[in-house]
Amino acid sequence: MRVASPYAFGVAAGLALCGWIVVGAGCRLGFDAPQAGEDANGQVRGVDASRSDAAVDAGGAPDAMPDSMIDAMVDAAPAPAAVWKQATPTQVGAGSTLAASLPNQPFVGNTVVVWVWSWAWGSSTFAPASVTDNAGNTYELLVSSGIDGGACSGGAAAGAIYMSRLTSVSGALTITVDPEGDESQQLSMAAAEYGLVRHELPPVATSSVIAAAPSPLLVQTGNIEVDGPSLLVGLASECGGYPEPVTWAPGDGWITRAEEPRTSGIAPGSAIEQIADGGGSFAARWTLTYLSADQPAFAMMAAIR
Repeated sequence: MRVASPYAFGVAAGLALCGWIVVGAGCRLGFDAPQAGEDANGQVRGVDASRSDAAVDAGGAPDAMPDSMIDAMVDAAPAPAAVWKQATPTQVGAGSTLAASLPNQPFVGNTVVVWVWSWAWGSSTFAPASVTDNAGNTYELLVSSGIDGGACSGGAAAGAIYMSRLTSVSGALTITVDPEGDESQQLSMAAAEYGLVRHELPPVATSSVIAAAPSPLLVQTGNIEVDGPSLLVGLASECGGYPEPVTWAPGDGWITRAEEPRTSGIAPGSAIEQIADGGGSFAARWTLTYLSADQPAFAMMAAIR
């Protein structure tokens, strides 16, 4: 949209008065005699009225900004690191697979992030093994973490974050998580679509395991340094709280995209995001409160840039 200059608006307003204030055969926009420095025709002496910058030369208001200059200013404005489009509801279940669908058809070229976390009885080691969808897109594992060896309420817990830059879309997109190991595990997942993600550099990620401690427990990752706009995504899960629910409180700047407080039979977890339009040092963090005995937790974060 082109915006007229104040000078143009002034001229328009003056012309509206021309029916009332007339000098000879011409309209003087409110003046009934030549002003200092003007000739009888109202022109500034020594200034070529045909020049587009005559008003500036005469000490008046400038003309409207040239279109080329406006376009250059618009082009120079930085685009956001990402734009959130839509997300699946948090899906929970028990078994060998779990699926969730985006409410609307996504767009080719957009980015889908998938968060998944799970818990299984016993001391077996397991983790989310793969993510697929019904359009044949490829999902990249960004980061994973977990707690094994029966240290997590008598079982093992795991989580991961996946990403896909969509190359194929055919109607509604349904995303399926297929973990390895125990097929009776508790599963939770969510997915979200983002536009404008640059993918100019490889993703970077970090994860950490937090030792058991009394509530409230600070659950956080290490820092990731990014030197430009990035989509930051984080995930945390813990082993305490059963059967009482837990409370997840993300740190400043983070938005919750999915959350499970640990109802009976469902592993607790929290999926968060932050759109960072500039560089800096970032860490995913939560304040976790619960009523059960001390239990460990884990956290992870990835920067998509």
